[in-house]
Amino acid sequence: MKKWRMLGWLILLITLLTACAKEIPNTNTEKDNVIVLNKETIIGLEKGILVGTPFRLDKKIRLADVEKVWGKYEEMFDHEDIHTYV
Repeated sequence: MKKWRMLGWLILLITLLTACAKEIPNTNTEKDNVIVLNKETIIGLEKGILVGTPFRLDKKIRLADVEKVWGKYEEMFDHEDIHTYV
């Protein structure tokens, strides 16, 4: 019985190590609504530029500024301290 238990732990360990060793390719693009941290994005963030938006990080972004650029929101979800606009 002890041999089977050790064999099970060995298989589990080998499975875990092979799963962690695989490198996941970066397939995200700017259209996927995620920020891709490449050299261009990092240089832009250091200068206060948020890539893909007309806004800058070095000044305060107000809802009125967002409405001027993208229009009025259709839905708003109020989560007490966090507001989500669609």
